[in-house]
Amino acid sequence: MFSLTSGNGSREVMVIVGLGRCLDLESFATMPSPRNSRPWEKFMSLSQPQKDRDDIPDVSRRDSMFRKAKRCHVWPFNGLPVGFIVTQVSCTVISVLWLFLVNVSASKTMSESWCLLGIGGLGMFQNVWLAAAEMPPEMRNLPLERVDQIKCNKVMDAIMDFHVTYGQGKSLRDEFFPGTLKEDEEAWWNGQREKYESQRLNSRSRAPSRYNNPHTFRRGTY
Repeated sequence: MFSLTSGNGSREVMVIVGLGRCLDLESFATMPSPRNSRPWEKFMSLSQPQKDRDDIPDVSRRDSMFRKAKRCHVWPFNGLPVGFIVTQVSCTVISVLWLFLVNVSASKTMSESWCLLGIGGLGMFQNVWLAAAEMPPEMRNLPLERVDQIKCNKVMDAIMDFHVTYGQGKSLRDEFFPGTLKEDEEAWWNGQREKYESQRLNSRSRAPSRYNNPHTFRRGTY
């Protein structure tokens, strides 16, 4: 289970519950350096199966995809992943070609600058569109199915409803309320929920509780 927010103080939480075959979203939050082996494991041509000392396939850590990056053994790139070297060389070549294009466009042999302006404008449009485009999760290699939505005026009420419906609310409780809870909230999490639910029922500003009918809400298959 992964819980995604947009940062501290966020009022929205996306909870993703998978079947154990989901991408490791936590690794995306702290992306490893391209000098390490992890980013290149998913590329078949840039990685190889992991094997132990007895030449038997092995797994050195969780979600390693049973592969490790191929490394270069030639100076001065000794020990670096092949994918990292390919990336460096590609960026260098593209930079040189771009400088060549600028020089040719600015020279006297090309009096018109429409070509350079067109290329620059097309690149700016592509960057703006890519940053603002709304893409479905499938295009990001993370197909999702919306199962449920919980809305409450109080954060604690929403976490309690989530826990009643799916039984996974304690992790969110500790994340949003790392300190000491109120007496009635502490009693609710200890199983004595009648007092808190009664107060919530009598308050018009708070959303209806799922405590008495958690299974009437669509749970779906996840």
